Amino acid sequence: LRNAGFSWATIPGEGVNGEGVRLNGTPVAPLELLAPTDDPLRLAFAEQIAAVLAELGFETIVRSLPLADLVNEVFTPVDSELRYDMYLAGWNLGGPAFPTYHAAFWGRPTTERGQNNNTGFDSDEFETLLDGFSATRDPGEARRIMWQLEGVLATEKPYLFLYSEQIHEVIRSDRFILPFASILGGIQAGGGFPELVEPAS
Repeated sequence: LRNAGFSWATIPGEGVNGEGVRLNGTPVAPLELLAPTDDPLRLAFAEQIAAVLAELGFETIVRSLPLADLVNEVFTPVDSELRYDMYLAGWNLGGPAFPTYHAAFWGRPTTERGQNNNTGFDSDEFETLLDGFSATRDPGEARRIMWQLEGVLATEKPYLFLYSEQIHEVIRSDRFILPFASILGGIQAGGGFPELVEPAS
């Protein structure tokens, strides 16, 4: 943080919270962290994040609101600008066999494929990789490029990844059967596949 231009009246340390934090000599304003009220786990994480930032001297206010309102607030520009400090949300992988979220969330925001990019992330290297990912018909090549995309995100950090939820799915195999034992994305990815369910004989 010092290398990035931050300074403190009281330097944070073990048992001592930072105070009077400044960036290039200017006092740092309180930060706002948006979190969904309808997801207790994410809301709890937001409170923990705010507590850690307070130890470093950054006043952080957690504002909880329904997920639909949060999404509207962080994805809808006001006077062509997105106005938020931080937010906690998530996404699913879409079709895990051919993920498209890299382009949707981090593609160049001025392009159609980057229509959900609300971080302002803009990388020539990332765009070149996205072009290659979209063009290839070789699954092995697509997988290789996908991990290169992940490498750019891990280096540039347009977002910070917190966790991936583990979902345990249960089906009454004595009453119902599906035409597969396992599937990418799980049963929930297809809404339970009701059109494929058959009664057990």
